[in-house]
Amino acid sequence: MTDALQTAAEYRCPGEAYTISRAVHLGRLARFYPACRVCEHRHETGVLSPRQVKRLRETEHRGQESPRFQSEEVGGVALGKLPPGTVREVAAALGLCLRRGLLGGPPPPAAGTGAEPRELAVVVAGDGRPAIAELVAAACEGLRWTGCHVVDLGAASTACLMFASDHLHAAGGLLVGAGRGGPHRVAMKLFGPGAAPLSPRGLAAVRRQREQGIDRPTRRFGGLRRFQAEEPYRDLLRPHYHALRPLRFVLDGACRPVREYLGRLAVGLACTPLISEIGAAGVLERVLTEEAHFGLHVDDDGERCRAVDERGCEVDAGRLLMLIARRLFSAEGPSGGTVVVPREAGPLQPHRLASLGAEVVRSDPSRAAMAEALRRHGAACGGSPDGRLWYGGAGVPLPDALHTLTHLLALLSRSDRPFSVVLDREAPWG
Repeated sequence: MTDALQTAAEYRCPGEAYTISRAVHLGRLARFYPACRVCEHRHETGVLSPRQVKRLRETEHRGQESPRFQSEEVGGVALGKLPPGTVREVAAALGLCLRRGLLGGPPPPAAGTGAEPRELAVVVAGDGRPAIAELVAAACEGLRWTGCHVVDLGAASTACLMFASDHLHAAGGLLVGAGRGGPHRVAMKLFGPGAAPLSPRGLAAVRRQREQGIDRPTRRFGGLRRFQAEEPYRDLLRPHYHALRPLRFVLDGACRPVREYLGRLAVGLACTPLISEIGAAGVLERVLTEEAHFGLHVDDDGERCRAVDERGCEVDAGRLLMLIARRLFSAEGPSGGTVVVPREAGPLQPHRLASLGAEVVRSDPSRAAMAEALRRHGAACGGSPDGRLWYGGAGVPLPDALHTLTHLLALLSRSDRPFSVVLDREAPWG
């Protein structure tokens, strides 16, 4: 009796006033109870499997530190500083939120009905860097542990993943890429039903679920299959890749999928992309050195871009949006269309867009709000000062630098006028 009481008194979770039994201690370790990370008994793993022990060690060093949730992504840290255990937990929390209807979508089965948890498909992709392969595998494992069925896309940009999520009617998505941090950084982007980016309210829901602990909603491990999303995604852009001028342009950035998509789209064409990873500042100099027709720096997993004209001058993002909106509206007819801009875009940009016959809708600047505004209003395009241009003609709004590049190639192939002259004629900014 005394031994039993002593065993029960041995374990007390940090911050809690009561003691627990060894069985409860091991159970909490097995489900990655948050307090276990700083518990003095966390190394007493007892009958836990070697696989569980390995996963516990992966998360041990984090203690109660911040899970690195930002307004638009999770992570944004140097390569090697985002442990697989963190990725696995965040993915599992996403899976639980999707199952419980916390991010929209169908509600979970009512308690007491005996209904099995519904089957959910979640698309997962990386950005093609070998260093993040382990993190993608950890994300797949976390989602499958909650019973979600994972559709592995391989390497993909944000736009390709969102397109695949909509195409497959997936419940959500997860991308492990560089985010806004550059080629030596890593971040996770999460998506809910309808390929909607989670930012920032949706990310807060996932964070709360992670902090509350990860429980297993089903005994069945989710399935895993591959899907080649690149081909149907490229088909959106393929009609524009004909009768193009022999343009030379600098394409800079760490998003390898975007470069690969372009390489396959431009097969047989006379266009010459000059590929580099020299950063936005280096694009200006290389455009002049190579006597290129323009340059484009792409980052944020293929979402954002900065354009440079043939003189090495950076093009204002609002002016670039105006130029592309004019092209899209000319294809739709004289009645124009709808354009979404952030509320802080300033008074001049909406006025200039309205001069094209556009109906201008203002939105909160977050990715989630911009995507929802484009969807709700059936907008042709949208854009923000940070260089993220949205396109609404693919069934789901896509923040896509490759769409922007494609429209620039088509616009500059209409004549032999330099980029700066095309801007002055079709998107005057003075």
